[in-house]
Amino acid sequence: MEAIVFLNRHEVGVVKSKRGQFSAPINLRGLPAGTFPVKITVITTSGSIISGTRTYHTCHTRIPFHGPGRL
Repeated sequence: MEAIVFLNRHEVGVVKSKRGQFSAPINLRGLPAGTFPVKITVITTSGSIISGTRTYHTCHTRIPFHGPGRL
């Protein structure tokens, strides 16, 4: 079995554990605000291809706190 993961059309390294599970670190830090598609493709031992997509959203920067407001 083999897995291939793409983040924003760039291939991401996939790690296979001793139990046979696949994982891929998805790091959105440093990317501009917006949505980024992640395509996951798995090739089974019988040769069939299973693929799916997920969409990740980058976080917006927080507004800095300037102390309590006037009452």
